[in-house]
Amino acid sequence: MNGTSGTGGAHVASGKNPLRDKLDDDILDLSLMQLQEVPVKDISGLTRGTTLDLSNNQLRTLPDSFVMLSHLVKLDLSKNQIYELPEYFGQLRHLRHLDLYSNQLERLPVSLAQLKHLKWLDLKHNPLVPALQQAAGPCITASDCSMCAKKVVVLLQSMQSQLDRERQKHALQEQQAEQRRQAQADVERERMRAKKKAAKERRKEENQAQNARDNYAHEMERPQARERDGGQANGHAAHSTGSSSTRNAPRGWCYSLFMVLMACVFISLAMGISMIWIYTGGKLDQRNIERALPVIRQDIDGTVMQVGRKLEDTFQSGLQIAAPYWQSLKANTLSAREEFWRRQNLVSTYVNKNLGPTACAYGNQLKAHLIWLRSLLIDAWLRVKPQLIEFWVGIRPHLIQMGEYIMERLRQSMFWLETNGPIFLAWCQRQWTIGYQTVAQAVNGVING
Repeated sequence: MNGTSGTGGAHVASGKNPLRDKLDDDILDLSLMQLQEVPVKDISGLTRGTTLDLSNNQLRTLPDSFVMLSHLVKLDLSKNQIYELPEYFGQLRHLRHLDLYSNQLERLPVSLAQLKHLKWLDLKHNPLVPALQQAAGPCITASDCSMCAKKVVVLLQSMQSQLDRERQKHALQEQQAEQRRQAQADVERERMRAKKKAAKERRKEENQAQNARDNYAHEMERPQARERDGGQANGHAAHSTGSSSTRNAPRGWCYSLFMVLMACVFISLAMGISMIWIYTGGKLDQRNIERALPVIRQDIDGTVMQVGRKLEDTFQSGLQIAAPYWQSLKANTLSAREEFWRRQNLVSTYVNKNLGPTACAYGNQLKAHLIWLRSLLIDAWLRVKPQLIEFWVGIRPHLIQMGEYIMERLRQSMFWLETNGPIFLAWCQRQWTIGYQTVAQAVNGVING
């Protein structure tokens, strides 16, 4: 076979097919040639030849590209060692006579059910499974072989139908499972959407309430600010030259942070005092304050509950309005998904039926290329590995030295924090005490006044 194929390659390169001499009328006789592989490329290059004789050789399998010889009408594969036929052998649709006598076949591909023109089949002296053995029969006479072809094709057609039903059932189960998963995902998305919407509304209400409190505090502070501005105008005019440089002096971030915190404290105290002032009618004694606090708490709770009920009613009405649109969208989505899966099954069946041999051939080539690439990567890794080890041995002392340097810097930083941290905290405590005393004096002045 190796010598024949090598010669064939040379002749093909020179423009001559090496099998042309084997062709007599429409019969291509390749028997008794000790072939181990079928020269499909050379056979397909012949424009004539509907009968192919490959008997009495050493064939064990047929290549996937063998189904390209779809012009064959009679095929003799007897007295070989074939144990498996190509999966898409049924692509030889014009085949009428098939001789598989004395091989090692146990099963036949289900695609043989497509050989509707098969009139003669010989399966004697093959270790067939019981079902195929019973359908094949003895095949002693021509009528027996004709009956064998008919029964085997019918048996494979029933197997094909059963496989199609199981495939459709499996596809339907997968589709239903996907629909259930999609429905669960839709429910979960809807729940998360409602949760986010509620959180957004809650934040919006909190911001509105905060803005209202801030506006009220500013309104209460405005008269006092005007009085302070009027009383201190002369002092500011007198010291404008000296204080301008002080005002323009850069401030530290700690001072700015402290001033922001103090402003928040003042605003909170002003709001609290203002609400107590309103609810007590200006009488800020202990008795009136104790009476006003439960009323304030009750009013705040009532307002929050009323806003919550309004939000809930709005949300429910929105759900009722959107329910018909949601159901329509869901039904349209399900129908579109069913149509998509139906068309996908049709396309898959068509591709599997018409492009299967080509896909198998390309798959084998891809597998061979991947094996080659894997061996190439392993070889490259074995070459690079010693250099990487040498690089790691060289860089390891530097990494250890860098780690020691970082740890030393961390220890110095911790020592600095332990030394200077208490001083900074004591300063913050003193400033907070001074601010608190100032606020307390102001409050006492308002109460006593």
